Amino acid sequence: MFYSRVTLSLVRAGLALIALPALVACGGGSDSNSDNKVDQGQTKLPTSVPDLNWLGESSAKLKKASSSEFSALLKNGAFLSRVPVNETDSSVPVNASPVSDGESSAGFSSTNVVEAGVDEGDRIEYDGNYLYIAAHSEQELSQNAVFRQYVRVMKRTDQGIEEVAQIEASDSLYSHQDLYLHEGRLASVFKYPVLTLDTPSDSNDIASTSPSTNTFSNTFELSFADVSSPEQPQVINQYRIDGNILDSRVIGNELYVISQYHAAFDTDETDELAIYQAIYQANVSDLIPKIKDLNSGEASPLFDASACYIPTDATELDSANIVTTITKISMQNPTSIESTCINAPSDGVYASQESIYLHKRLWPSDVSSFNDLSQTVLHKFSLNDGEVAYSASGAVEGTLGFGGNLIGMIEPIFVANVSNAAFRLSEYGSQLRVVTTRFSESKGMVHQLFVLQQQGTELEELARLPNEAHPTPIGKVESNGMVEENIYAVRFMGERAYVVTFRQIDPLYVLDLSKADEPIMAGALEIPGYSAYLHPVSDDLLIGVGQNVEDFPFNASDDSSTDIEPTFGAKVSLFDVSNMASPSLIKEHVFAGGYSPVEFDHHAFSYLKASDQTFRMTLPVESWEVTIQNDNTSTWGNKNELAAFEVSTEGSGSLTYIGSSVATYDEPSQSVPYVRAADDRGVIHGDTIYYVHGNFVWSSLWQSPDVNTGPF
Repeated sequence: MFYSRVTLSLVRAGLALIALPALVACGGGSDSNSDNKVDQGQTKLPTSVPDLNWLGESSAKLKKASSSEFSALLKNGAFLSRVPVNETDSSVPVNASPVSDGESSAGFSSTNVVEAGVDEGDRIEYDGNYLYIAAHSEQELSQNAVFRQYVRVMKRTDQGIEEVAQIEASDSLYSHQDLYLHEGRLASVFKYPVLTLDTPSDSNDIASTSPSTNTFSNTFELSFADVSSPEQPQVINQYRIDGNILDSRVIGNELYVISQYHAAFDTDETDELAIYQAIYQANVSDLIPKIKDLNSGEASPLFDASACYIPTDATELDSANIVTTITKISMQNPTSIESTCINAPSDGVYASQESIYLHKRLWPSDVSSFNDLSQTVLHKFSLNDGEVAYSASGAVEGTLGFGGNLIGMIEPIFVANVSNAAFRLSEYGSQLRVVTTRFSESKGMVHQLFVLQQQGTELEELARLPNEAHPTPIGKVESNGMVEENIYAVRFMGERAYVVTFRQIDPLYVLDLSKADEPIMAGALEIPGYSAYLHPVSDDLLIGVGQNVEDFPFNASDDSSTDIEPTFGAKVSLFDVSNMASPSLIKEHVFAGGYSPVEFDHHAFSYLKASDQTFRMTLPVESWEVTIQNDNTSTWGNKNELAAFEVSTEGSGSLTYIGSSVATYDEPSQSVPYVRAADDRGVIHGDTIYYVHGNFVWSSLWQSPDVNTGPF
């Protein structure tokens, strides 16, 4: 597949096409979404269909478009996406920092995030007295035929914790609910439709008896509840928005939601010219995603056509039907909604306190090559007093993540997404640091660090690593001269970057970024296994969470002189990085046969500074084991636990495993639903630990995590 501008031939049997101006919007009037004047007799309907192009993904800068320019580009895209491609046409439309410590100053842990001051949605929120848990019926002990999701409001007590209220913020069916808590407001972000026996509708129809998907597929919902009195919560605003959510953040008092929408036009017409004329006459607002106020039932366009950006290289014959939208909503006044649209696709989001970056992988040319020619395009939007404004664009070689099986590499099954893309970017001062990966037929995996500096509206390369002066690759070079290790973790900390690569061993690389225009690889450490998540404790100490993999079975030697089996399992490591040139391992702890969700979701990691020299942390671990019964039969079961560790910065540093709070039930095992550990969370409040597994909570003291009470 190639990412480039391609021309889609619209020649059909006996139909001669003449290149006419595309769907030009001749806007005017008070409604900037009302862009054509066909009804007013000022514009003639086109008599043929022009030869349109799909606007190829490129690294072009963006420009603020007029309503007419945006309308033309979007309508062209809606037309091409509506007309079937001729079977003989093989063209494919291509447009179809500073570290966070995850703690608060109030003596309890908070959501672990990529950047300090930039909150991320998670399934729990805690304010020191009340714990909010995103729950759903499939995790209840008594199963309900009708799927529902809700928020449990739990109050801290002397005996542990108790439920004082529930918040049902959506009647629709979404499997995932992210929460944000900010000054007496609880925001719920609902995404991903589910398969259920119940079919919801605006008219509260009776549930169906056959499985069906969410009636509102390709949508997401936002709900805002007043929790200033947590035991009497009140849902005050609810919205349903067309499209699919990419990500969200809370910065200051604003919730920023980044979503993507594919514009489409429905018509009963079958003749191409008739379809084209129908779209030509349509109001562009009919092609714009809608936001529906679920309280009033009113729906309106998510943005105004005059509030959009388009690529500077777009022409009147280009077409693009994918729209990325940055929607800003006040947490205190959720009726205050502003949206900025970009008529281009995006893969993901990185945000600092000052900027939002949209990133997109693209293949820049039609050149056939065994080498990976992909690039990552970045669009920067500045947040000035909360206002979203386009700032600059740029591109770097490679992508923000590279999975799959290449040259014999097989990824560990527990890591679904190798290296979280958000951790591969870091805005530091006026620079943006980016770590990318691509494949080279002669070099194998090519991992690079780029330092970008904004110059006008360009994100220009200031430096890269490796380079001519420092050519050492990031990743171990094998005997065949190739790097076969993928990146499993990246973490920036001030003027340093830590990178973990892995195939058979775990090289931890320390990059010195103190000279932005001359980054260097300061040192490296090789140990078995890998870290998939890195968490800085101080300038001298670094935590790693990953897997202990001495050697994969397919890489194991044929040496029969030993019967020792390799130990697989979740691993927590403490590294000494005080000397960048010589990082070392202080201590590690392995949970045999287990894995931790922290390996692929940093929100599962909780962290709290207990004193000037002592830090506490928790992480969930799930392991599977076989139990032999008295009759020699065996049962296969899982163990879910929240492991507690203490890190001391005194002397050369130390790591101590305190113990684990294990999720157990009084109910018969057959009535307890399986709950995946991916959603497990921990809260540390002083000497108290709360372990959230499924819908329930277990409470224990820090000094003895294994002695717990619950489930609550």
